[in-house]
Amino acid sequence: MLRYTPFVVAFFIVTGAGLLHGLWSDRWQASDAPEAAAERLRALPLVIGDWEGSASELDAVHAQRAEIRGSVQRLYVHRATKQEIMVVLLCGRPGPIAAHSPEVCYPGSGFKQEAARKQHQVVPSADAVPMPLWQATFVKESFPVREQLRVYWGWNPGTTWQIAEEPRLAFARFPMLCKIYVIHRSLAGDGAADPCPEFLKQLLPAVNTALVPST
Repeated sequence: MLRYTPFVVAFFIVTGAGLLHGLWSDRWQASDAPEAAAERLRALPLVIGDWEGSASELDAVHAQRAEIRGSVQRLYVHRATKQEIMVVLLCGRPGPIAAHSPEVCYPGSGFKQEAARKQHQVVPSADAVPMPLWQATFVKESFPVREQLRVYWGWNPGTTWQIAEEPRLAFARFPMLCKIYVIHRSLAGDGAADPCPEFLKQLLPAVNTALVPST
């Protein structure tokens, strides 16, 4: 089984610098909304289509440093192909949750970003509203193999999944913010198709359903 823990931990080792103190601390909008959203996300199914998931926990020390109020971490394995996709959902105050970016964290862990991030539109069905995520590929020379990570990420302030050039400013007015990472690890040049685009069409509607408060 591929090991994802070092790559997930890398998200929380590097912190943003030069933040406006008020936006970072969110001291004017204390709320239990992050914990409530994180608790609802635990209802995310372990089985999504042909993918079977197993749950694990984020490292408590790194989660505390990153000011994460709640999280869900799942490794989904495709029944037929055995491909693996790691899903990490984080909830907290907008300042800390918006601060961490794979473009900063992965190079700090020895990975090189292959190209500039690009938008990926997730359209679950023909009549569905597109949900944008950022996507980027990172590679690492680990002799005798060359590791490759395809990473998708975006934010949800309780409305829908979005991307932003400056997320700390874009989401500062909200009482809470959720973030998603979807990560597929492979060997560079192995010719295997990226399973994330099709998986995301099933995953994001399931996440949205879990985020809706029960009535």
